[in-house]
Amino acid sequence: MLKFYYEPFSQPSRAVWMLLEATGVPYTPCYVDLVAGMFIYCDALIKSFIYVGDNMKEDFLKVSPTGKVPAINDDGFCLIESAAILKYIVTKYQLSNHWYPTADLCKRAKIDEYLSWHTENLRRGAGIYMFYKYFIKKVSFGIPPDENRAGSALQTLHKSVKIIESYYLKDTPFIHSQEITIADLQALCELTELWSVDGEIDPLRENPKLNEWLERCTKILNPAFDKVHAPLHEARENGFFKEKN
Repeated sequence: MLKFYYEPFSQPSRAVWMLLEATGVPYTPCYVDLVAGMFIYCDALIKSFIYVGDNMKEDFLKVSPTGKVPAINDDGFCLIESAAILKYIVTKYQLSNHWYPTADLCKRAKIDEYLSWHTENLRRGAGIYMFYKYFIKKVSFGIPPDENRAGSALQTLHKSVKIIESYYLKDTPFIHSQEITIADLQALCELTELWSVDGEIDPLRENPKLNEWLERCTKILNPAFDKVHAPLHEARENGFFKEKN
């Protein structure tokens, strides 16, 4: 059976997790605690921080040599990187063609276009904003938030949201598609990460077009959507990212 290595606060992990849950692909969940040990902070953008937790243990590194989640081990075949994993699952388990249109070159190319754009735009904006604004003070022994980097990332986030509205959702109910795809899962999970901080910034709720897209996605994805996002709601309700008095 497919082993799925994940961390619920990892946006790419949630995208893969949601596909597995929504489609009923059998899997064994393998939680990877990224902050079980020490956190090493490097003075660079988000790609240079290092978690020394369960992800750096020898057994996990055999599955994911980079020490990152998500990762899968499908009867000895190991794979990392969320976009690659999503495509693999759709193909290997012969899921409905709308998730990733293997038979239609042009439709597939449009999904690949978004996935290529996603990493350096929406993910860079939302992910770096969350890291330098909130996560860093929780996992780095008191290093304060970096407001300059958080502010720069926030600008990237807002710009990315506008591009999604004006281009990727311009003429279709889903990202470059008449039906939900793995591109929607990637985008959705990046934006819902902001829910863990009590809606201080929430493009999904603030932008009517994105809100309508969210409603369409959740209608299709539930109950998987609610299950995957339960840890975010719990973090918000418990004030996990709030400053303690």
